[in-house]
Amino acid sequence: MKEFLKQFLKDIIPVIVGILIALMVNDWQENRSNAAFIERTLAAIRAEHAANTAELEEIMVHHRTARDSLQKYLQNPAVSVRDLLDRIGGFKTAPVKATSWNYLLGKNLELVDFRMVAILSDIDEKRQALKNQINRIANLGYANLNSADPAFKSTLLVMLGDYIYLEEQILADYRAFDDLMKNNPPT
Repeated sequence: MKEFLKQFLKDIIPVIVGILIALMVNDWQENRSNAAFIERTLAAIRAEHAANTAELEEIMVHHRTARDSLQKYLQNPAVSVRDLLDRIGGFKTAPVKATSWNYLLGKNLELVDFRMVAILSDIDEKRQALKNQINRIANLGYANLNSADPAFKSTLLVMLGDYIYLEEQILADYRAFDDLMKNNPPT
């Protein structure tokens, strides 16, 4: 019986060691794969944020001009919303893309630092609010293109101010995300 036990241990120990080594190698490969995935995804998010930032900063100049024009002609009954749009060259929006964030949502989100996820989630919520706000402005504005009513223009002014505020908040979140990435790069 002793001889059998010795032989059994001699045979089983290499098998167990082999299994443990295979598990360690598999774990190491999975960790490398996860780290590469996170690095690629976060780099794509940063690139998307840079593109969005450039577009937002450019379009915000237009929005501030629109706000200033609206303020200037607020009390002028001879200037309608249509006239204002003609003077500023129409109303433009910047598409705030979130393709990389949406991709990350579907894959390995648990691998990303919670602070990064929180900022990205905030950006996405503000992006949705931005879309909703522009739809409200467009619906109200197009329905009242010929209106020169100061009360109506005042409403548009407030709505446009809210829109600009959302754009500023998204830019601030982009900066916060970049700062977090610089101070806590993925490992």
